[in-house]
Amino acid sequence: MIDFVSYWNAKRSGARLPARADIDPMDLKPFLGDLFMLDVVGAPKRFRYRLIGTRIVAAGGRDSTGKYLEDVFGAERATVENAFYQAICLHRTPMRTSGVLDWRDREFRKYEIAYVPIAEDGMTVDIIVGCMSIDHAGG
Repeated sequence: MIDFVSYWNAKRSGARLPARADIDPMDLKPFLGDLFMLDVVGAPKRFRYRLIGTRIVAAGGRDSTGKYLEDVFGAERATVENAFYQAICLHRTPMRTSGVLDWRDREFRKYEIAYVPIAEDGMTVDIIVGCMSIDHAGG
């Protein structure tokens, strides 16, 4: 996780956020199965999964690529998730979460996620990239 966030920091230019073109997927090869990307869409902001890594799909048992948060989580949880992603857009800074998986009867697996904002213009967040580490020791 630290390497993922350090890579993002190295791609910044002062206060300017990295653009998608600044991120080379080959540099992120060790993380590719653990990455997901959310497009920031419209006003008010909505969040749609652009990509979900294969290890995340395998752990969760579903691929939500192309779906909005409310389609994946339902209205109540989507409201909480949406507020979190709104904060990333507002503060333009990496964030972390951790906990225990609460989907698909995988409660025995702990996870940690590092989120980083991407901005085509260097300022307005239009993509959020997450790197999810799942502890598979329990299952």
